[in-house]
Amino acid sequence: MEIKADVIAKNKEKLLKKYDKGRDNKISLEEMSLILPTEENFLLLFRKTANLNSSVDLMRIWTKYDVDKNGTISPNELRDFITDLLAKSKSCAKISKADIESYCKSIMTYFAHDNVLSLSDMSRLLNIRGNYLQDFSSKLKDKPRQMVKNRFEKLFNYYDANKNNYLEGAEIDAFVKDFFEFAWPDFPATKIEECRLKMFEHFDKDDDGRLSKEEMALILING
Repeated sequence: MEIKADVIAKNKEKLLKKYDKGRDNKISLEEMSLILPTEENFLLLFRKTANLNSSVDLMRIWTKYDVDKNGTISPNELRDFITDLLAKSKSCAKISKADIESYCKSIMTYFAHDNVLSLSDMSRLLNIRGNYLQDFSSKLKDKPRQMVKNRFEKLFNYYDANKNNYLEGAEIDAFVKDFFEFAWPDFPATKIEECRLKMFEHFDKDDDGRLSKEEMALILING
């Protein structure tokens, strides 16, 4: 059945009148969360509050909350993450412990396997964009040298989150994860340290435990 334009306009006007607190004729993410059912609006606010955009963000979260270092996020570890995350958001200040427990169960139902979250499950949950390294590599075939150089600079800056011209800590873990996902799509978190050590054995030329721009370039050339 086709809905008439005047009906749509009237409903839009009602929604704006009720939920457009900013009076800007737009529905913000927070305002939309008041309209959606409980589980959906939680996920909406959750992703906005997390404000995560990269593999580096993902690995920082993973390193902190995979407390037992077994390569998965358990329900208890997920609960700690969600509790800490929502505590930082004024929009979520009134969410109760019972609500958090309910959200954890829902997340485990829809995102987890065997009641634990893998690295790829967590990436889907946090809505991290696809593998940036794969996207970078797919655009380099038969490109001019200067374009390759410019794209490499952009790639390095993506992983160098603190902009100190080296990859360290979670930045290295993110690069290792993305690099090995080429051949291992569901790359397990338990393999990151092993793969990082092998990578550094061959390419960390100054043995400083970091990756410089030149060392990263060598990895990509020889990888």
